[in-house]
Amino acid sequence: MARLAWRDRWPLLAMQLGAVAGASGMVGGQVAQAASTGQVAFTTVLSGLFVLAIWLVTKGNAERLKRVGSARVPEREPLKLVLVGVTITAIVMWLTAGYGIFVAFLTTRGANDWHALGYTGVALCATGSTAMLRQARGEWADVHLNPWPADD
Repeated sequence: MARLAWRDRWPLLAMQLGAVAGASGMVGGQVAQAASTGQVAFTTVLSGLFVLAIWLVTKGNAERLKRVGSARVPEREPLKLVLVGVTITAIVMWLTAGYGIFVAFLTTRGANDWHALGYTGVALCATGSTAMLRQARGEWADVHLNPWPADD
């Protein structure tokens, strides 16, 4: 991924860093609020699967971005509805993160700080995935959609 240009690399880094921060916040929040061992273990497994899934998606997209020319263009159209869903998720998560940070500043419970980290991490991850999907959709559209006719 280090060979990629910053324009191609930042969404992937945002997704990876956000996934790690989100998983850390989820598990840290459970531990800080003295959840049972089962709850902590369940959260750890789910957050580990989340980090693994994000890692696999970013690895696959980095491999696609290393190619040149038409090999770089996605074979199928990235669905617009998926892009809309991820964008809405990013917006909602940033609002949730803002509220979580606000609550963390007002209270003294350590769990709230961890939860705010988790919300912010997932929001960062969703923002990176939105940018990644927009980029892939734009590259696909540049190749497969006819340009708007110019007035000559």
